[in-house]
Amino acid sequence: MRKKEKRSPLLWLLLSLAALGLFAWALRGVELAEIGRVLSQISGGQIITLLVVNGAIVLLMSLRWWLILRAQGFLLPILRIVRYRLAAFGVSYFTPGPHFGGEPLQVVLLRQEHSLESSSAVVSVTLDKVLDLLSNFGFLSIGIAIVLRNGLIGSELLIGVQTISAVLLVLPLLYLLALLRGWAFVTYLLAKVKQNWAMLAKDGEAQLIILLRDKRKLVVQSLMVSALLWIALLFEYWLALRYLGLNLGLVQLLAIVVAARLAMLAPTPGALGALEAAQVVAMQSQGFDPSYGLSLSLLIRARDILFGGLGLWLGGRLLRQK
Repeated sequence: MRKKEKRSPLLWLLLSLAALGLFAWALRGVELAEIGRVLSQISGGQIITLLVVNGAIVLLMSLRWWLILRAQGFLLPILRIVRYRLAAFGVSYFTPGPHFGGEPLQVVLLRQEHSLESSSAVVSVTLDKVLDLLSNFGFLSIGIAIVLRNGLIGSELLIGVQTISAVLLVLPLLYLLALLRGWAFVTYLLAKVKQNWAMLAKDGEAQLIILLRDKRKLVVQSLMVSALLWIALLFEYWLALRYLGLNLGLVQLLAIVVAARLAMLAPTPGALGALEAAQVVAMQSQGFDPSYGLSLSLLIRARDILFGGLGLWLGGRLLRQK
């Protein structure tokens, strides 16, 4: 236990140094005045438009989870689900690894606010996360293939990343297929490690199997929502870049979004440093001034801090009510 406590501060220190190093690398050769010039092109009305678009994206992010809960027989107000999803996003964003961390809070809020059984709450969050991973890595695999074909970003690095993305895409896909066939895969694996863990997973996976077998349209509906979400994200990036003074084609836009989404896999809070460096590389590889990459990164970071901070505030209020 002591070894674990010693490792934690060291890990945080290494992650912080890596983030600062990447951030400093992204800033090299970029004049702050140029970043200010690019950002100054955005008007107050355009900022409000971007916030409205982001609000629609948050709603789409919550809709898939709402559909899963409805399929389980829990018809909850969509705006309540939006609040819980924002709260979970806040936890995930401000802790290492921006894609994970807030899921336990989603379970807690479902239990606290709606008296759902733990197993039902865990099932809804698990299925939502599996479908989210399937959507994310599916987009990355397709996006990287298109970017490679057009030679927009260095191929050596992307070929390796594409392989990893393809593997990560297969894992949630195989898990879904196993559940559809009635195979409790996680329960089987945990039984080999610890019987108590297997017993906890057994009920949840049994519910997942029944849910997917009885509500097959749910997967289709959820994937359609995921597709709409990615369309909305692409539109958001296109709009933000247009406001910054760049009018990109679809393939160019895809390269920028792929770089940003890959950066968000970095294990630093909010992908600090990785996002900035990725956007600079993506812009430079297409012949654009790196100041556009840093300006876009600042917009993304301001958006995420705003919504993440709002989520933490909402989550804190909900938890304090009980």
